[in-house]
Amino acid sequence: MRNLDWLYRTKSQNRFLAIMIFKFLFFIFGLIAIFSQVLGSNSAPILIFLYVVMEVVSASYNKTRNLWESFHRELELSESLGLPINKHIDILPCLSKNEKTNLDMDDSYGTSYFANNTSSVSDSFKNTLESSWWSKHLAQSTSTLYMAITICIGTISLIAVFYSIQHLNDSKDLQTAAKVVVSFIFMIFSMDFIKLWYGFHSFYVGSEKIENKSRDYIASGCEDKLDAYSLWVEYQFIRAQAPLIPQLIWKLKKDRLNEIWQSTH
Repeated sequence: MRNLDWLYRTKSQNRFLAIMIFKFLFFIFGLIAIFSQVLGSNSAPILIFLYVVMEVVSASYNKTRNLWESFHRELELSESLGLPINKHIDILPCLSKNEKTNLDMDDSYGTSYFANNTSSVSDSFKNTLESSWWSKHLAQSTSTLYMAITICIGTISLIAVFYSIQHLNDSKDLQTAAKVVVSFIFMIFSMDFIKLWYGFHSFYVGSEKIENKSRDYIASGCEDKLDAYSLWVEYQFIRAQAPLIPQLIWKLKKDRLNEIWQSTH
């Protein structure tokens, strides 16, 4: 089950990466169409093609992510409270023959996501704490990355504006420079950098809130199953609204975060 979870998470992330690549290509070809006649009359069909493909990939991403999130929620509930898993019935028919073969052979992800793999109310709080702790740190790192990208592009654009004003006297050159600056500012919005920055920051804040609530429940020795389930639902609602954590960030941070988690919990 855990391998299936990781497989569909990876598929979701790959589709999101594909969306970002097509958005970038759309931006680049748009710049070429504006500032050059290289594409000629082919510019409109190319841009339309990229837009259509981007929309198709986006629809595929939404479907894949919704399937993964539903299955992942059931998997966490099963590991925390011992509830049955049924969502894999929807996922298995969507797998290719190659994916099914690799799924049967790959046991690298183990059988449990959490350090506590027993089903009880107290362990449910611990599992929510663990998941929210990881989400907090990964969301913070990703938010910082998108913030840095946004600030860098914005700063470069401002520098280009001041440089153009001070060093370019020809009106045609000034217009060209202004178009380039506006294009890069437009890229910030078209690539959703600000939206992703805000989304991951909100995920970080929400995960920290759930982490603190989990610690309070654990410290009080709460054994109310309804409280455990309510906290889990609140956390899942926060996570469902957030963008997916990039797999690269997880790979870069996992060893260090594992070390910190094991030494502090």
